[in-house]
Amino acid sequence: MRKKLRSLCLAVAGIAATASVVTTGAAAAAEPTCGPVAHIFTMQADGDLWLYEHSAPATGGFEWAGAKQIGSGWGGKTFAGPDGRVYNITTGGELRRLRYNGTGWDTYPGGGQYQTIGWGWQAYVQAANRGKITVDADGSIYTLEGDQLRWWRYDEQAGAWAPGSGRVLDTGWGDFDLIAASGKGGLQAQDPAHALHRYRYHAETEQFLVRDVVPEAGWERYGNLFSPGGDLYYSVRPDNGELRWNRFTDDPGWQSVLGSTIGSGWGTDIDVTATTNDCSITLPGPAGS
Repeated sequence: MRKKLRSLCLAVAGIAATASVVTTGAAAAAEPTCGPVAHIFTMQADGDLWLYEHSAPATGGFEWAGAKQIGSGWGGKTFAGPDGRVYNITTGGELRRLRYNGTGWDTYPGGGQYQTIGWGWQAYVQAANRGKITVDADGSIYTLEGDQLRWWRYDEQAGAWAPGSGRVLDTGWGDFDLIAASGKGGLQAQDPAHALHRYRYHAETEQFLVRDVVPEAGWERYGNLFSPGGDLYYSVRPDNGELRWNRFTDDPGWQSVLGSTIGSGWGTDIDVTATTNDCSITLPGPAGS
């Protein structure tokens, strides 16, 4: 049994994390709300896909509801969206959309478990670009291409990409090597000094409500970055394989220095990602959550 699964068993038995939360005297921010669990998907080196259920996503507690294998033979690049949607980019550049409904995979016309919605996405399978694609709570896909930040959305009812998909939202992003979305349009972007920069984009008005504020240095200690929504973030530390939880607020910023440790043995996974609307938060301005 993997070390990760042993960690889950300890967590269910009530073993708490030792990391402490740093509190400040700043005015209280709106509190995130979450469903019973945050759904975390891992694509492992052997091609197996696992689903882990974190039962304390709003607080960062070391509490898990369970884990199960839900796929095999996976490769390329895997990342999650809202409502159980999972995207996979094959090494040949095919962008596939799937949906895990809690008991199994949805079936698409023709009997398949995935729908091909695009081609030519193979750049994001490459090691240097794996962190340059992310999905927010409403299903918007953001990509970094050169110095450009681009926006995409697939209209499932129309069976086609929404008008404006692929449009350039901003330029000057060439130094960023990682982006992570949370909520509707909330973005963190990492620069070469491993500082994180906060943005918030409102797709309906096509404007940035927050732009390049509260950089946080030293993110190399955290590794990758992904979110279940609500400005809550998970990361896997590259040095020891710890799964960590953290929370961001526009004031004062990150809730704790290193975040709370909520798991171990996560360092061998190829991709780790979460359903992007398991949590939400009410933010000022039209972006809302």
